[in-house]
Amino acid sequence: MPEIFLDAMGGDFAPEYPVKGAVRAVSKISSNLFLVGNESEIKKILGDFSHPRLKIIHASQKIAMDEKPAIACKKYPDSSIMVAMRKVKETPNSIFISAGNSGAVVAAACMTLERIPGVLRPAISIIAKGIVAPFILVDGGANVSCNWKHLFQFGIFAHACAKEFLGISNPRVALLSNGSEPTKGTEEIIKAHEALKKSSLNFIGNVEGNEVFSGNFDCLICDGFVGNVLLKFAEGFAKTIKNIVSSGKKISFAKIFLKKFAKKLFKKFDYTEYGASFLLGLKGSVMVTHGIADEIAIMNAIISSEKGDGKISDIIAEEINKNKDILEEK
Repeated sequence: MPEIFLDAMGGDFAPEYPVKGAVRAVSKISSNLFLVGNESEIKKILGDFSHPRLKIIHASQKIAMDEKPAIACKKYPDSSIMVAMRKVKETPNSIFISAGNSGAVVAAACMTLERIPGVLRPAISIIAKGIVAPFILVDGGANVSCNWKHLFQFGIFAHACAKEFLGISNPRVALLSNGSEPTKGTEEIIKAHEALKKSSLNFIGNVEGNEVFSGNFDCLICDGFVGNVLLKFAEGFAKTIKNIVSSGKKISFAKIFLKKFAKKLFKKFDYTEYGASFLLGLKGSVMVTHGIADEIAIMNAIISSEKGDGKISDIIAEEINKNKDILEEK
C-alpha cells in the first residue's frame, strides 16, 4: 500500500474539508495517511479524533489559490505543497493529493520530481464518465499554452490511462478542434494531427465540440485551457438545468424529463465521484482535485489513490520510445 500525503491546506475550504475528508477515509484504506499543513489548525479540526494510521506533518506555510505558481513555490519552501512533494520524492511507493493551487502543484512537481525520460510537460488526466461511455481527457488544466509536441504527448498520456483505468487494449484517440478536417484548427493542432496520424496510437482524427458526448472515442486531447473550460462548462450546464427544473411549483412531463437528464449529466461530470485526477509524466504519483472539493470528494480521492497509477508510467515511457522519431522532428 502507498504512503498517502494529503495537502491539508489546499482548496477553497481548507483545512476543514481536507481534514474531514481524511477522517472519513482513513478507516476505509490500509495505507498510512499524512495530513501536511499547519499542525495547530489541523488538530483543532480533528478534536478528539485519532487513528493509528492518520498522522500530521507540520508545514508552516501555505500557497494561496491566487498565487503565481512558480514564484510561490520558491517563496514558500515550507508550504504544505512543497513539504509534501519532497516527502513523495523521498518515500518509495507514495502519492500526493491536493485540492490547492493546481498551477503550484504542477510547478512543485516539476521542481521536485523527475520527469519520465522524454516527457516535455506533465499533464492532468481526467476520467470523465461521459453520457455514452467513459473517456479520458488530457489536459485537464495543467498547461495553458501548448505546441504540437505537447499535444502529441498528451495523446500518449491519454492512451496509457485508457489502457490502465478503462481496460481498453487499443483506445481510440481523438484531437479536439473546431472542425473534423485535418486542416482545421490552429497551426499547432494541424501539426499535432499530422504527427498523431503517423504515430503508433490508434488516432481517429479531429472531433468537434458537439461530439464530446458522442462516445465515438476513448481519449480526447486538448490543451489545458480548453480542457479546463470544457469540464467547468459541463459541470455548470448540468447545474443550471438542475436549478431551472427545480424552481417553481408547476410540474410537467418535460420538466420531469429534463430533471432526470440534468441529474444524469451532472453525475457524469460530478468531481465528487471520481475524486481526483493524476498528474502524468512524472516519476512519482501526484493527484489533483477541484478547489471546491468537499469532504466527500477528498475522501473519494484518498480511497482511489490507494490503487495508485499502476503501469501508466511504463506505458508512457514505452510509447514515447516508439514515437521518438516523430517527436524529434522540427
